[in-house]
Amino acid sequence: RRGNLITKARLLRRIFNAPCNDISIICAPFSVGGPNLEAKDGPDALLKAGLKEDLIGIGFDVSVINPPKALLAQARKAIRSQGSGIKNITLIIKINEWLSSIVAEEIKKGRTPLTIGGDHSLAIGTISGTKDALNNFGVLWIDRHFDAHSPKNTPSWRAHGMPVAVAIADKKFDPHPDFQRLLRVGGRDGVTPSVQKENFVQIGIGEKSKIDPGAKWYSMEDIDTYGINKVTNEAIDYLTKRVKHIYIAWDIDALNV
Repeated sequence: RRGNLITKARLLRRIFNAPCNDISIICAPFSVGGPNLEAKDGPDALLKAGLKEDLIGIGFDVSVINPPKALLAQARKAIRSQGSGIKNITLIIKINEWLSSIVAEEIKKGRTPLTIGGDHSLAIGTISGTKDALNNFGVLWIDRHFDAHSPKNTPSWRAHGMPVAVAIADKKFDPHPDFQRLLRVGGRDGVTPSVQKENFVQIGIGEKSKIDPGAKWYSMEDIDTYGINKVTNEAIDYLTKRVKHIYIAWDIDALNV
């Protein structure tokens, strides 16, 4: 296992022509944006499995950042809260404001943020923070779902199904006040997108709802037909010709084949 990790690390350093030695693991144990309470256990599970030690073992300088205790306490109390509009919207914004700030801060320090959630509404903050620190970036989104709902078409009113829409939307996309609040996370102007949709690529789509955000995407059928290596290489080649940096999001449900 460790030999395989070393090979991957060397490959990454060669591709990006940079030391890539500093990684900040940002723990985001929050489930308030989705239906599964267990999602919050992700950071603890991966750290207990030796993620930090593995990264240190192949030469990375690794720090671990935890959220404020007050934010964790609010999340525990809000798990059962309901209401009109996007569920738990105020707390989701607080969490993502923190994430946006810390991600931007670590990038500006020259470190690579590795955020572990948590439900996928957390990508609202991580993408916003990346935007704050890096203008010229695209997104490689590995997920079984488009995650491109908004209040105008959501079946659940949960923010975990909305981060892609938030990232590529402009002010006119959905006038719902809760959605407009999400567009302003991290000091965004709420008018222009964080990511241009032509710089957004999705891999592993298998959902039936097909709320297509209009970005470039590959289905599970494409992976079955062409193979994962061809699909990922093509996606990365497409992005690297358009942008300088690539933000990678990976939802574990992409493994549900």
